[in-house]
Amino acid sequence: MSTVERPTEDPAATLPLRADARRNLALILAAAREVFLEQGVDGSVEEIARRAGVGVGTVYRRFPTKEDLIDAIIAEHFASLAVLMRTHLEAEDPWEGFCGMLRETLGLFAENRGFKAVVGGRFADAEHPPPLVLELFAISNRIVQRAQASGDLRADFDPTDLPLIFSGAGAVMDATRDVNPRLWERYLTMVLDGLRASAATPLAVGPLTVEQQFLLTPPDRRGPGRC
Repeated sequence: MSTVERPTEDPAATLPLRADARRNLALILAAAREVFLEQGVDGSVEEIARRAGVGVGTVYRRFPTKEDLIDAIIAEHFASLAVLMRTHLEAEDPWEGFCGMLRETLGLFAENRGFKAVVGGRFADAEHPPPLVLELFAISNRIVQRAQASGDLRADFDPTDLPLIFSGAGAVMDATRDVNPRLWERYLTMVLDGLRASAATPLAVGPLTVEQQFLLTPPDRRGPGRC
């Protein structure tokens, strides 16, 4: 099971480092983001070191295994998502907070499609949603509750419906990236219009549980990168 537990503080801030060490760490993390986004978890530490302009030993002194480096990149990514979501949780208009959370989160997914392979590969053997995912789920749940309490979001919408919206948008992104990479925005607008309370009609089937949602895909594709 993955050792990643939750978004953490920037790895550069966890230890008091000299200026040159901080610079090297920033270069390593930037290079790792590039390599993992391009090549997935198969990207080599040697290639990361080459792009960072440091020796392989320098990378291993900070990150004893490649998995440690992958975990740092994943934590950094999810920490950014958490910051974004909290911004929309504090939106004055709860409906706009809900819509903004979807648009901006999906915008990040569109810009970083290669990242799903990194996250999915790291969480491939997980039997339960990692705490990283559960923390983001908790924030999005509160955003949903605010939008429903305001009367704007249909009352029968469930937070477990969100990953399926992400999954559908992700499928559009993958299918149209070379033709019209922004087409997913068209369909998101249609979905949001359908989620307004004023447009709601009775639903024949209830939502998934969190555990059911996590088990939707085969083990080799589990994790938040599936969306």
